[in-house]
Order: sequence, then C-alpha cells, then structure tokens
Amino acid sequence: MAVDLPDYMLPSAIVFVDQWPLTGNDKIDKNALPAPDGTLWQGQTIAASSETEMALVECWAQLLKLDSATLSVTANFFELGGHSLLAVQLVSLISQKRAFNLAIKDLFAYPVLADLARFIDKVEAKVEVKTEAGFGLIALADNAALPPLFIAPGLGMTAVNYRTIAKGFNPVVLTTPGIDEPVASDSPLLKLGLSERLDHWLSAIKAQQPTGHYRLLGHSFGGDVVFELAYRLQQLGDSVEVILLDSVLATPSAQQRDDHIFDRLPAHQDKAIDKAIDKALFDVYCLAAKQQMVLFKGYQPSGQLTGKVTLVLASEGLAVSAQRLEVVEHIQSWCAQPLSVVTADGDHLSVVHRCDLAGLL
Repeated sequence: MAVDLPDYMLPSAIVFVDQWPLTGNDKIDKNALPAPDGTLWQGQTIAASSETEMALVECWAQLLKLDSATLSVTANFFELGGHSLLAVQLVSLISQKRAFNLAIKDLFAYPVLADLARFIDKVEAKVEVKTEAGFGLIALADNAALPPLFIAPGLGMTAVNYRTIAKGFNPVVLTTPGIDEPVASDSPLLKLGLSERLDHWLSAIKAQQPTGHYRLLGHSFGGDVVFELAYRLQQLGDSVEVILLDSVLATPSAQQRDDHIFDRLPAHQDKAIDKAIDKALFDVYCLAAKQQMVLFKGYQPSGQLTGKVTLVLASEGLAVSAQRLEVVEHIQSWCAQPLSVVTADGDHLSVVHRCDLAGLL
C-alpha cells in the first residue's frame, strides 16, 4: 500500500477477525468491530518504566488512538501509523506536557519510544546534543559511509514521504517551518522570501557536506528548489548532480497552479487526514504550503546548470502526453549537458516509492 498511497492514507493498524459482526440487516456492524491495539507491530510488550517513557506512552496513545496499557516502549512511531502531520502534532504535544522543544528530526532519529525517551532525558540533563531549526535538514538514515543525497520535497510534503525512496543511500531532507516543524501562525519564518530560504538551506547543506560532489533530488515543487541550490553551488565552484523527480521546472503550460487549493483544505480536513490532527497546526501547515506555492509561482531558473541533470517523469504524472515534449525542451534549455530523461511507473505521488534511484546515481 505504501507504494500507491501517501503516508497519511495508510492504515495505522490491522486487526484480524474470525468473522464479520453483522447488524439485524446483515450489514457489517462497525461499532462491534474490535478496536486496534497496535500490538501486531510491537512484538513483545514492555511497559514504560521511567517518567519520560510514561509521558510518551500517553502522548502516543492519544494521537495514535491506542490503548496505553498495551503500548510497548519498543514500538516505532511510524510503524504504528504515525505520519507527517501526526509527527508535527506529537512534537507540539510533548512541548505542552513536558515543556521540551523536540524537533521533527529528533523523532526521525529516535522513532522507537524508549530511544526517544533516553534522548529527551539526555537533553534535559544538559548533555550536549546537536540540534537544527528553521529551514534546515532532517537525516532519514545514519550511514556516514555514503555521501549525502539532499532531497527537496514536493509542495506541502515532508520527510516521511521519502523514507522508501531513500533505501541504500544517505538521504537528507530539506525542512520547512510550519510543515516539518510546528511554529506559530505569526512566525517570521513563514514570511521569509525565496532568497533567504535558499541561503538557509545552502548553509545547512554546506555544514553537512563542506566539499565534494553534491547530489540533489527535487520532487515536484522541490525540483525548483534544488535547481536554484545547484546553481548557487555551481557558482561557488562545486560539482553538482541533479535529479528532477516528476518536476516540470516552471514549464509555462504545465505550471497552472490553483491559488485556492489550500483555502479549500480545512473544509475537507476530516476527510483528508486523521481527525486527531489539531486544527490550529493544520491551518499553519496550509499557510506554510501556500507560501511555498506563492514564492515559486512564475519561477524561472537563475542560470544554466553545467552538471548532469536527470529528469524522471511519472508515467501518469504532472506532464501529460501533450506537454511532455514541451517540458523536456524547457528543462533542456536550462542545462548545458544533454538532459537524461527517464520514465518511471506511477503517478505524481506513487513515483516516489517506485523510482529506482540505484539506477540513476
């Protein structure tokens, strides 16, 4: 299912029943179905023992709609059904209950409850731990033997969406306040201009990888981001390789974006995402995503790239057959080398899980 569905549409639990409970009209009685307890994904249940573990159990049970009595400290937040928007709410909930400023990247680094509890205890004991905030980076894996693959997500998407594409690499995802980290609706971070955002991301990339050959991947809207970052790296004399994953790079006919798409999202909140999502956080998320769209509307690259550029088009993606040639020609006009064009099965979202990066890098 993860191949075809975004993370927030995946079931958070699977419950096996011997037979369907029926109503008097021989229809499935949904109210009589057993509630999921998450034990299928946890293995042996180990109860919380420390104050921090017990606080996390309470938070996880509340957001994931699980019985706290059956929640093991060996449980993995994402394997239990946690997704990008729930992760943002978890960070906010922990902040409320513990007065602890957890970052989304910390949840990725410590998705197991016991590990996250130990991390929080170390920070509160003033053990030095490296942190990042704002327009920074989230590491999806810890494989220092491999060079980083810097990923710019699609519009409104987060690091959670790119866990499967990153297997076999050292993936590092660019983060955006309001989408990857909870911020106030009046936070100045939401109002930063394009150049300032690119400055922050470039600094974070350079801190992660000071020198060498840079590999950047941009999905959808993220293609615009990595193209600009690649140009800035190129201006610094660095060698850069870019993969555009179902990105049209502001091809005129394919850049018809709906200015009101995020205005309509809150009205469909209950249908679109889990009801546990806090409306205030969701409103900030919509605001941050809409600002992404506004900043890149009418975008044109700052200059031509001299390094290798690969365009991966989804078979059922953004560029429909009538626009495909125009998209390729438009992107080629901004590349000094011949553009490498690859077709991958799937639509605009599922291509993230189906794309074979091993054959491209």
